[in-house]
Amino acid sequence: MPAKSQAKPPPVPEDRRRRRSITTRRKIADALLSLVSEGIVRPTAEQVATRAQVGLRTVFRHFEDMETLYREVIRGVDTVVLPVVEGRRASADWKEELRSTCGTLAHHYERLAASYLVSQVHRHHSAYLDAQLRRYSQLQGEALRRQLPPVVLADQACVDALSLLLSMDAWVHLRREQGLTFDAALQAIERATAGLAAAFAGDGRGLRRR
Repeated sequence: MPAKSQAKPPPVPEDRRRRRSITTRRKIADALLSLVSEGIVRPTAEQVATRAQVGLRTVFRHFEDMETLYREVIRGVDTVVLPVVEGRRASADWKEELRSTCGTLAHHYERLAASYLVSQVHRHHSAYLDAQLRRYSQLQGEALRRQLPPVVLADQACVDALSLLLSMDAWVHLRREQGLTFDAALQAIERATAGLAAAFAGDGRGLRRR
């Protein structure tokens, strides 16, 4: 009696395969961010594979090279940053709104610091990363201008200073280079921002007389 042929396993449904692929890609991207947050700002593909607990072939099956992996990392920034940036609007109490913005951005910057460091390290070798970082900076500037009254907007030096204080660069410098705690870094930014805003009358109509 001839041996029965071994039955083939049923094919994996397309939607399940897609979900599994998405999960693996996210796992690899998270591994990269984890390494960067530990100070390894230029991890190798081998290090990423080890941290993600996947094979090196799996890394390159999902990402053609490290460049495409960096793109995946910064693409995730859109889902966090853009809603915050685009949601900022003018307010009658613009100074309080500015103070609130400091806290909101600080929490998001804390989450995105590793992604930002990856992008900064590799931007000079990637036109895509460089363009994305410039885009975020432009969007941040536009959002800030929407929050400020006309008299403040007329003071370009003040606008530029506020833009710097509310940037990811300032946050990363305070947290990483100066080693400040989250609360200390936020307090420094809030105080500096309030100091600039204090030069204007509460209703934003003009400079205070000294």
